[in-house]
Amino acid sequence: MSRHTSVEAFRDINSSGKLGEMQIKVYNALYQKGPLTGRELDQMLGRHSDKAASFHKRLAELKRWGVVIEVGERPDKFTGQNSIEWDVTANKPVDPLPRLSLKSRIDLAMGILTEMGNVVQDAFVRSALDRALVALEGKLSPPKKSKKGEQLSLV
Repeated sequence: MSRHTSVEAFRDINSSGKLGEMQIKVYNALYQKGPLTGRELDQMLGRHSDKAASFHKRLAELKRWGVVIEVGERPDKFTGQNSIEWDVTANKPVDPLPRLSLKSRIDLAMGILTEMGNVVQDAFVRSALDRALVALEGKLSPPKKSKKGEQLSLV
């Protein structure tokens, strides 16, 4: 199987300081022995560690950094169960986007919809954008109270 990486990316990842110790161990194992499943990584790296079952948890983090990818599925060597197979990419690590709060995501969506509404000329599309904005504004409003003082859901 062909490799998805380059020596330059490998060197950059190991010297960048962006990845933690366990992330580097997982990346290097995939670089040298990949593609591997999560359990295979745990077995391979866990022999010399007290963190034997947690190496696979670094895969999602490395995926967010853009340095590993899912390359397919195959039976795991230890369990025989179909498992995701992971390998390295030729990418240098890129800082993942920060996780935004719901309010921040709604504010961002509202800004995008407002800008789109400013340039869209089609009445049907503008109407759809307006409805989407009203729905988002409702998500930001405090829950409405009923006559008896009960809170009503926003949905």
